Amino acid sequence: MRPTALGVKAAFFFGVLVVAFLATPYSNLFFLLLAFLTVLAFLSLWWTARALRGFAPAPLALAPTPAGIGARISADLGAGRRDRLGLTVELELGPKQTLFLPAPMLSGETEWSACLPAMERGVYSIRSAHAATTWPMGLFRVRVPLPCADSIVVYPRPFGDADATGGGADDMGIGVAAAGAAQPAGLREYRAGDDPRRIHWKASARRGAPILQEWGSGRGSGFEIVLDRRQADGFEEALSIIVSAAQLAREAKETLTLHTQGLSKTYGSDQQPWDGLLHVLAGAEPLDAGGPPPPPAPPEAVRLPRPEAPR
Repeated sequence: MRPTALGVKAAFFFGVLVVAFLATPYSNLFFLLLAFLTVLAFLSLWWTARALRGFAPAPLALAPTPAGIGARISADLGAGRRDRLGLTVELELGPKQTLFLPAPMLSGETEWSACLPAMERGVYSIRSAHAATTWPMGLFRVRVPLPCADSIVVYPRPFGDADATGGGADDMGIGVAAAGAAQPAGLREYRAGDDPRRIHWKASARRGAPILQEWGSGRGSGFEIVLDRRQADGFEEALSIIVSAAQLAREAKETLTLHTQGLSKTYGSDQQPWDGLLHVLAGAEPLDAGGPPPPPAPPEAVRLPRPEAPR
């Protein structure tokens, strides 16, 4: 426990009153005021010290999130038998970056959640996590550590996902088709809510109504992608396409094998977890043009970045 900035100012004001008590003839008035402030200070110290006694929070849940939107954080903070007021969850991401997330009132077994600020792609290390409060008077501050993951994973937006909501089936199909890993699976009539970018214009002209092109993976054993990190042009687009392919493979209960410099792993059922792939894509960085080539892969594997990527 330590005093807050307000507490330091209150202590300075208390010292001024002590000097006034000793230096002026109005001793009775200043004595009563000093006595009142002393009682308030001890009560504030006692209340704040007890504010987090018996506090038993569950680990903070931080699921990987797409770049450009705020990651969702949640936990059962377990207030216990008494109400917890004025709590703040503090996440220290670096020496100069601390996030303050309010949890104003907790009672009993409380499921708390908050949204972090939007972040760019990357893996953000969490140095520490604490629950803190200055209740009730703001003169003292007490905090307790919170169990938490050691990082926040912000992976690339799925290909074509303008809203950064994690990618729907339409955007997944577009991304995988753009990578060359998908094949036409059929045509169907346009329905409300479909992505207009998937309209097959020739078929629509023949039938006189909007017709959509559907895409399939074209392979029953999953996707296999080679990411050459020596090619900086189109690198971010390549990462977005891989995310879309991963989401499509996950929905289809297939696998995705990624070959890139320093890595050759398969993700999916009975293989590496999907979150591991998102962690890899979140922290991926381009290499120098003279760097080592990616691991060998079958000829049918998709190569990224695509040759036609913008330069």
